[in-house]
Amino acid sequence: MKVGFTKLSTIDYPNEICSVIFFPGCNFRCGYCHNIDVVKGKVDYELNEVLEELKEDYQIIPAVCLSGGEPTLYKDLPEVVAYLKNLDFLIKLDTNGSHPELLEKLKPQLDYVAMDIKGPLRKYQAIANYNNIENIKKSVEIIKTLPDYEFRTTVSPSFLAPEEIQEIAVLLKGAKRYVLQGFKNTPFYKAEEPTTEWLNEIAQNIRSHFSEINVRGGR
Repeated sequence: MKVGFTKLSTIDYPNEICSVIFFPGCNFRCGYCHNIDVVKGKVDYELNEVLEELKEDYQIIPAVCLSGGEPTLYKDLPEVVAYLKNLDFLIKLDTNGSHPELLEKLKPQLDYVAMDIKGPLRKYQAIANYNNIENIKKSVEIIKTLPDYEFRTTVSPSFLAPEEIQEIAVLLKGAKRYVLQGFKNTPFYKAEEPTTEWLNEIAQNIRSHFSEINVRGGR
């Protein structure tokens, strides 16, 4: 199986240097996706070769982020996670939350999970062409039981109003960490890029719902 691979990243695992494996394919179709090449399967590395390379580097790289696309679509993901944990890597999973049963299975071996919340549940069909809302709700509750995690939402005034972000905050109420990510234009999708001030104002208004709230990006 071919995957995408970044040997060294300083932004994909909180406070750790990590490697990132990008699993191709996704069951969501978000117009603003920044990893569209991965979603379309335009990846160049053999997974087995990547795992062998990580085996050689585990003493200098402490963490691996499993991203995509959507990694939980890959049926052998538990074996990949077990292999990496056996090498004592910290494991972070990036997920859209569409496979709660696999998330529950992997939970004991995951050190950090980042789940993308696309919008209020009622807008998932419009934003991501996905309508199994029960899976999203189940994944939210599973992730809330983990030692360390974040929920995150890519935000633009063009596709999410402040009151809709308030709806998300109610859905996630009590979560440890929530991140508002400022949308950035891609060659495939143009929308209004939010200002840092606008993002911070929204964050302040929903701060009471979370133990921690962060803003990333913004112009």
